[in-house]
Amino acid sequence: MRATPAGGGTGDGVIADGSAADPVPGGPASTDERTAAILAAARAVAVDIGIRRLTIDEVVRRSGVSRMTVYRRFAGRDEVVVAVIRRELDDAARAVAAAVAGTTGGEARFVGAFAAAVEVLGGNALLTRLLQLEPETLLPYMTTSGHPFVAGATAFLRPYVRDLRAEAGVASPDPGLDAVAETIGRVGLSLRLTPAIVIDLDGRPAVERYAREVLVPLALAGVPRG
Repeated sequence: MRATPAGGGTGDGVIADGSAADPVPGGPASTDERTAAILAAARAVAVDIGIRRLTIDEVVRRSGVSRMTVYRRFAGRDEVVVAVIRRELDDAARAVAAAVAGTTGGEARFVGAFAAAVEVLGGNALLTRLLQLEPETLLPYMTTSGHPFVAGATAFLRPYVRDLRAEAGVASPDPGLDAVAETIGRVGLSLRLTPAIVIDLDGRPAVERYAREVLVPLALAGVPRG
């Protein structure tokens, strides 16, 4: 029976059909540890040789878990790849949240979050390596098959956009919130995947200026401002 992808089983060491996963002697013991070992091994493979050459056998070899354990959590290599990229974005989201934790004011938090995201994703070793090694393999995961990542970016940006719009006087519930958050998220992903031509993103002050002068008005389009 196929297990739940991109997170592994039910989260309590039991597979969806109720059976327990088999640990490999000397390998990770708990379900969370085994899933983390699989994703860490897959990330290392992707950084070393790219996604195209990533195989379940190599993940098994590096992770210390059995092949059966991998397939109890992921239907195949594509689900492993999606889970690895999603984990990178989740880690980036946590780093951005930490970077603006002490910032007050809706606009300041929005600008700070966008600038921090550009820095964090720009310095991400895995994404940088894959864009160098095989962009043609990475791009479908982030574009035509990129629904999970657009949805994740939208969910992450939602509170920052909400606070920005609330500060500008938009009442709650805000019917335009999700569409605006998705739009900003798509802009952010595009800027990470394709080189800027005339947009100046060279350094934190330039990124903050772009966010303040371009993205804030975009997020507040149609909102009366005093």
